[in-house]
Amino acid sequence: VVSSISRISLDKSSPIVSISYPKTIYRHQQASLYATGSVILCDGVLTTANLVYNWAVFEGETQIDAPVSRDPRTLIVPPYSFKSNKLYVIQAIVALDAVSATISTASAYVAVLQSDLIIGIKGGNERNVSITDSTDIIIDAGSDSYDPDLTAEFEYRWSCVEISPTFGNDCPSNSHLTSALSPSILNLDPLTLTVGNTL
Repeated sequence: VVSSISRISLDKSSPIVSISYPKTIYRHQQASLYATGSVILCDGVLTTANLVYNWAVFEGETQIDAPVSRDPRTLIVPPYSFKSNKLYVIQAIVALDAVSATISTASAYVAVLQSDLIIGIKGGNERNVSITDSTDIIIDAGSDSYDPDLTAEFEYRWSCVEISPTFGNDCPSNSHLTSALSPSILNLDPLTLTVGNTL
């Protein structure tokens, strides 16, 4: 969702400023904000010439460094620059020229949302096994799982329920849910499983 906010000065010598910006982003996404400034001359003509643009970014009451873009009217915030679950105030400050003290400011409010974790089982979430296998069944939930925002420290907990023939029953292997290699990797002993059951 892109919004635009303007601050219009009654003084004709002050710039009129507006910002187009996204109201919400995720931390792993790039945010692009675009400021438009203009000024009304004494003859009533609207012009955008010679205006100077600067940006200020605030996290709460703390001002943080604003990224630099080739086009001063545009602020490009690279992915992972902001923190999740934070509201940022971004201001476009427009002056009449490089030496003028006459400025106008428009503010944008951008909320950074937290992404859902991506959880995957290596090799897929279905497999057929034989209780005659001599090696453990390895279920790896770590290799294909990740946090798009790069903020989470994963904690793995394993459980098992029977799907068929009786849905909801505890697995015979519940007492054997071990993670000998890593917390993200489950070792199942085929000898603890029941032939014909789906877990």
